Amino acid sequence: MPLRDVVIDPSSLGEPSEDNRVRPGGIYCTAKAWSPGRAPSEAPDLKLILHEFPEPTGEAIYFRIPDMSLAVDDELIE
Repeated sequence: MPLRDVVIDPSSLGEPSEDNRVRPGGIYCTAKAWSPGRAPSEAPDLKLILHEFPEPTGEAIYFRIPDMSLAVDDELIE
């Protein structure tokens, strides 16, 4: 499934928790999301686990959200 097509529920983002699977002192959080083609009026059908991914070949993903009024400025873009 192309992650760029997943719609994330921003209200479901969990608090960061410790995750030592990738590196000591690492963190992760969870979020609910809708798979591609699923309407945000339906219950989310995915549970995402978002963690640090320091692999050099890793790819940055920007998830879609169901309501752009919930968006915030991207602090990574100048």
